Amino acid sequence: MKIFSIRKWMIDYLWNMRKFLIVLLILTSAMQVKSQFFNRVDTINVVENGTQLQNPWSGGINFPAVNEVDVNGDGKKDIFIYDKFNSRNTVFLNNGNTNYNLAWDYAPEYNNKFPEIRQWVLMYDYNCDGREDLFTLSPVALSAMAVYRNDFTIATGLQWTLVDDYLDEKYQTLRQNIFASGVSQPGLSDIDGDGDMDIIGYNSIADARFIFHKNYSMERYGNCDSLDFEYATGCWGSFALLVGGANQVGCFHCPCREGRVDTTSHKFEKPVYEQSEAAPQDDTVSAMLLIDIDGDNDKDILIGDVASYNSLLVINDGSNVTADMGSQDTIFPSYDVSAIFDGFHYHSYMDIDNDGIKDLLVVPNFNENHEGMWFYRNDGTTAHPVFEFTTKSFLQKGMIEAGENAAPVLYDYDNDGLLDLMLGFDEFVNATLSNKTGIRYYRNTGTASLPAFELIDSDVATISQYNFVSPVYPAFGDLDGDGDKDMIVGNEDGRLAYFINNGGAGNVSDFSFVAFYYMSIDVGKYSTPQIYDLNNDGLNDLIIGEQNGYINLYKNIGSTSSAFFDAAPTNDTLGCIEIHRPSFVDGYTVPFFYDSLGSKRLLVANENGLIYSYDSIDANISGCFHLKGFAFDNSESDRLKFNITVSGGDLNGDGLTDLLIGQSTGGVEVRYQSNSGIGISEPVKIKPSFTLSPNPANEKLNLRFFNLVSLQNSAIKIYDIAGKIVFKSTVRSIESQIDISSLHDGIYMMQLISGENSVSRKFIVSH
Repeated sequence: MKIFSIRKWMIDYLWNMRKFLIVLLILTSAMQVKSQFFNRVDTINVVENGTQLQNPWSGGINFPAVNEVDVNGDGKKDIFIYDKFNSRNTVFLNNGNTNYNLAWDYAPEYNNKFPEIRQWVLMYDYNCDGREDLFTLSPVALSAMAVYRNDFTIATGLQWTLVDDYLDEKYQTLRQNIFASGVSQPGLSDIDGDGDMDIIGYNSIADARFIFHKNYSMERYGNCDSLDFEYATGCWGSFALLVGGANQVGCFHCPCREGRVDTTSHKFEKPVYEQSEAAPQDDTVSAMLLIDIDGDNDKDILIGDVASYNSLLVINDGSNVTADMGSQDTIFPSYDVSAIFDGFHYHSYMDIDNDGIKDLLVVPNFNENHEGMWFYRNDGTTAHPVFEFTTKSFLQKGMIEAGENAAPVLYDYDNDGLLDLMLGFDEFVNATLSNKTGIRYYRNTGTASLPAFELIDSDVATISQYNFVSPVYPAFGDLDGDGDKDMIVGNEDGRLAYFINNGGAGNVSDFSFVAFYYMSIDVGKYSTPQIYDLNNDGLNDLIIGEQNGYINLYKNIGSTSSAFFDAAPTNDTLGCIEIHRPSFVDGYTVPFFYDSLGSKRLLVANENGLIYSYDSIDANISGCFHLKGFAFDNSESDRLKFNITVSGGDLNGDGLTDLLIGQSTGGVEVRYQSNSGIGISEPVKIKPSFTLSPNPANEKLNLRFFNLVSLQNSAIKIYDIAGKIVFKSTVRSIESQIDISSLHDGIYMMQLISGENSVSRKFIVSH
């Protein structure tokens, strides 16, 4: 077994405790102030490689469990993603577009509409009411599962009712839990074809067998709305996996040996998943998908494994009633691009491109973080699928996706008066866990009040060549008095790398490497610097966060032409700030000082996924800062993320400091400061949207609009591939048709502008 697999199991165990402690911290904190004066913005356009991103600010994806569920009651299946390691929910609404790149709109207003999920999540309509119900690891036992019923109504919206927090079954004369673990989720399907949902589990200790938990809802009640299970067999399919880490079948038509070995008598005793027993220690199957691959109306099985690189397909040569596995594809799909990546394969079967046929997603549960959603389009039918590889980065291509540990900072790189986005990143690049760290440069191509960003340089100053250990955190300030801002880079080793800016005052930045160990400064681990004149003496000081939850001040004792810092901090507990989890020594502080209405303010991001707000800083540098509360409500949908960062600047020209929040999942979040600057929360605004058809189009283009501010305040524009406007019109009705017969064959971009928001779709004209 690979070392990383063991690490992952340890992480799974610690994560349960971690979440408890984080929640405890929040509940017991004396900070009751909810100062939500930074409001989320998702409408800033971003272009990468000539393509406008569909959902640039959706936060990145690393360890996804992907399911479909209708969250808004419009009859279309939306995408729900649970990020296992970061405990983060992400929802994408289905806008009905048949172009899979453009069919999904990020909808953060739904992220918090789900019950607490533990380790894994599966959606399945067990009661046949047309709404997907939710299955996850039990809150009361680490070896059982919980079931939440989807009780959506138009009046209440999406809501869930806990049906069972300890799903059990009859075994002989006893009741016992249906076994599940943090790394081995079950398979849900109508296995025997009787109309109700059965469960397939996995038993690694007995002899790598699959367990059939039969649901008797139809037999006993005549409907499928119950969860009435009995243990049917511990040898479903008459096959066993090869023990020892390889994801392949060890034997077909193997003798069935129910239960586990008693090493003293060499007899077989009660099943391993009996509630009185401990969870298996070598549980290696990570996920399974029950699906009819060969179109013979019985369930085949796709298997992912913690310690293996392949997807395993095992074909059922038997029937629904009596499964009998007879063949395997160890590098599925062997007829196309095989799903080969570093471990923990998770399979999802859903209609991605809105053609009415279910497609396949294969995702890793670790590693491959910037290309972690493999989309296989189904060129066959739902009943008899034929999967064709399409992309390794479904949804991720439409967002800012830096891999892991995104560290965004605003800095006018090209000196045009607009703040550009500099993004520190860390991404895995191969199965040996090698990583690439660096800084991206997104130029602000918008205006002082309406920013827009375009990726210009994916590796500023070729920083990746220096092999910094993640996270890479940049800071900018003039350290040599030549009128341009130099760059300091913090990283895991606790030191600072120095890059001098040779561009000169008023010119485009030109960074070159000077030193790995700037001024002999070392804060221990995970240095997160900011260059800022804290004491108002005209000299740029260094403020550095670090692993242990403190903030270090290094006062500049040099001059305007030559900064100088002692190796020892001036104050290693600046502001009396100490942020870390209860019973732990780590905090991973990220400080951001800014000026607000003539006073200094401080925001501190940390490992808990929270951002703390401080004032009473002026004339109190050697004292204790006042903790106001959280920068925004910690109950928001996307809190409890792992290791976030914070920085900012005035993006919209209103004189207030706006925020950029870096996610451990590799994405970025933008928040504008409200004009009031006090605890008034604006409601989440749903972005406007539209569909267009047909695509490709000939003479006419049919349009349908959603979530408009008003008809009077909405318009459309069409751009050709050169960026020239070739058509524009106000929106006159929710449904309309426009004449495109005068447009030449080619690719065009349609932009919908509604109030201050805009969204774009690509389409093709072919006469």
